Amino acid sequence: GAETSPAWSIKVHGDQGVYTGGDDRKSYCAVAVRSLIWPGAVSVAQGSRFANLYVGYGVKCGTLVPPDKESGLQLRGTSCFLPLVPEDVMDEPPDFSEQGEPNPQEDDAGSENEDFDNEDADA
Repeated sequence: GAETSPAWSIKVHGDQGVYTGGDDRKSYCAVAVRSLIWPGAVSVAQGSRFANLYVGYGVKCGTLVPPDKESGLQLRGTSCFLPLVPEDVMDEPPDFSEQGEPNPQEDDAGSENEDFDNEDADA
């Protein structure tokens, strides 16, 4: 079950030889530790230096299974959290037709011309 499965996958990368020079012993390999519970959590160490990285959704893996030996990917049939694809963004509505702001001076000038035109028509 999940209680007996390992929570981490550990892999050594690079030259695993140990080199001595004087009093120092040096190794150039790097160790990568990947969480099988939190997909996307990885720690890498080389000598006294290390780095931690998490890229994910903050949700535990549904089942605890070791990754595929060749690809390093989760095995088929495991139920890791995969979010739903978001819906398409709604299109913007068409712009409203703009109308000029009413100006009382223009309205007065227009009404004077109308009166003038009406007087000509009466004659």
